[in-house]
Amino acid sequence: MGRAPTNTEDPIISLGMSNLGPMIMYAEGSLVVGVSTGTHGEAGTFSYENVSGPVCKPCETGQYSNTTAAANEQTCKLCMPGKYSITERANSSLACICKPGFVQDTSESNDELSTCTACELGKFLVDLNIPGNVPRKNAGVCVGCPPGYYQNETAQSYCRICSQGTYQPLYNRTSVSDCLACQPGYYQNETAKSFCHMCSAGKYQPIIASSAGTCGDCVKGTYSAMAASVCTPCHPNSFTPHQVDFAVLVLVQCRLLRLLCERFLHSMPSRKL
Repeated sequence: MGRAPTNTEDPIISLGMSNLGPMIMYAEGSLVVGVSTGTHGEAGTFSYENVSGPVCKPCETGQYSNTTAAANEQTCKLCMPGKYSITERANSSLACICKPGFVQDTSESNDELSTCTACELGKFLVDLNIPGNVPRKNAGVCVGCPPGYYQNETAQSYCRICSQGTYQPLYNRTSVSDCLACQPGYYQNETAKSFCHMCSAGKYQPIIASSAGTCGDCVKGTYSAMAASVCTPCHPNSFTPHQVDFAVLVLVQCRLLRLLCERFLHSMPSRKL
């Protein structure tokens, strides 16, 4: 998952999410179970009178009815807590599935009576359906948000991202405050990370929560150890590695000059006093 990467509310979408998919998840042979065709008198619909006579109307999304020839909308029942139907004309409670961010209570053996429980803070729903296979109903599990992420709301199908300049090293974090600022001497120029990059020796980084892609170089006459926030001046009569090339050049030139001077003196004729 581009908006500005400093936005901590950017979601990471969970794996799958077929709970939002078509009713093919209840396919048996070539028929789709759980939805009526809308024919007058079928379950999942009810009739009412208007000026032109009886009219067939479907039960709304979030409802179902297994009553045929229903005469009023009171036959449309609400799905169990934490469930919903994603289409009109649902004719069975089997059409009610867990809402995104909810998992089915497995302690109830009767699927029609089972409720759904919201994923807790710090967790998100992962769909366990295998792509390419016929999806299984309510095949989901609540999983802890990984390092670099957090979730401060229940019943969610994604985790929120820690921004640039921060890191988050733990699972199941529940607040944006769990995204910790990189300290001076460190930086992080990517989102959703569990660590900060350390400045190497000879470099520095002076600010908190730096999103820069690198650390600054110490100038000539200064030095630093690893993870430094400032560069330290060299002691008198010393130099940094940046000055080595110049010092070597001066030394070589001095030695050459001395050699030339010695040769010049030896070449001069001796004089008697």
